[in-house]
Amino acid sequence: MIGERVTLPCSYEEGGRWQVSDLRVLWQTATDLVVHAQYGAIEENDAQESRYRNRTSLVVGHISKGDLSLQLDTVNAADGGRYQCIVLKKGLTGFRKVKASHVSLITAANYSVPVISGPGQGEIGLGEEVNLTCSSFGGYPLPVVSWIDRDGQTLPEDAHVDTFSSDPGSGLYNVTSILQITATGNTSLCCAIFNKSTQERKLSFPWKCNLEAGICSGQLETPLQKHHFQCPPVPHPLRPSSHKLPL
Repeated sequence: MIGERVTLPCSYEEGGRWQVSDLRVLWQTATDLVVHAQYGAIEENDAQESRYRNRTSLVVGHISKGDLSLQLDTVNAADGGRYQCIVLKKGLTGFRKVKASHVSLITAANYSVPVISGPGQGEIGLGEEVNLTCSSFGGYPLPVVSWIDRDGQTLPEDAHVDTFSSDPGSGLYNVTSILQITATGNTSLCCAIFNKSTQERKLSFPWKCNLEAGICSGQLETPLQKHHFQCPPVPHPLRPSSHKLPL
C-alpha cells in the first residue's frame, strides 16, 4: 500500500561455502535505473536513482542466509512496476553474474468513503432535472465509479460523467462523478467506488428524496435513519446494467 514499507523478494541458493563479501547485489527497474546496490555488507549507492535515495535497504544479517530481498520504504504511486534483482559472485577472475530474477510491484491506496451531494429540502420540484455529485479522495489507481438505484441495478456508464484529478505530490487520485436525473416522487440512489488493485468497494450513504414529504438528504443523523437509508448490495463485478429501472 502507498505510504508503507514493502519487501521485494530475492534469494540466492547455491551449495558450497561463500562469504557475504563474495556477493554483489544490484536492484534495478525495468529501464535499468539503479534502485539499490550492495557489496557484501556495504551499500554502494553512488549511482542510485535520486527518487530512491534513503528509502532502500537489505537486511545485512540475512545476506549470509541467501536472503537478498529489498526493503523499500514509504512506497509511492510512481514506485509501481517491474524490478530486477541481479546477483554477482566473486570468482578467480572477478565478479560474474550468477542470478537475475524479476518481481512486479503493484501500488495501491484505498479511496475515502464516497459522499453524494445534491439539492436539499425545498430546492427541487417534481419533474425537474437534478445534478447529483459523488466525491471520493486519496486513492490509487483510477477507480471504477458506479451509481446504483434503489433496486440494486447499476446505471449505465454513459448516465454519469466522471472527472479525475491527481495530486502532484503523492500521485493519488480524487474522483468526482456527476449524475443527472429527473426528480420523481421518491428517488433513491447510491454511489460506489471500486479499486481494481485492492478489490475494495466503498458505498456512499444513499441520497434520497421524497418530494411528497419535502425531504431530500444524503446525510445520516440518527441510528434509525441509518437503518432505513441503507444502500442495496453492489453487483459483482461492478458493471453497468443493460437496462435502467425507474428511480
